[in-house]
Amino acid sequence: MCPIPLSKDCKILHQYLSENMAYMLNEAYKHGDHSPFWYQVRI
Repeated sequence: MCPIPLSKDCKILHQYLSENMAYMLNEAYKHGDHSPFWYQVRI
């Protein structure tokens, strides 16, 4: 999606997506065993 080397905007986007994904995975593992929604996210 982004050219290599990454432009400034792409670096920001990439960092945002990485943090967001880490957050989602963390939430999924915290809630996954108790919540059908997070269980589905984990799969």
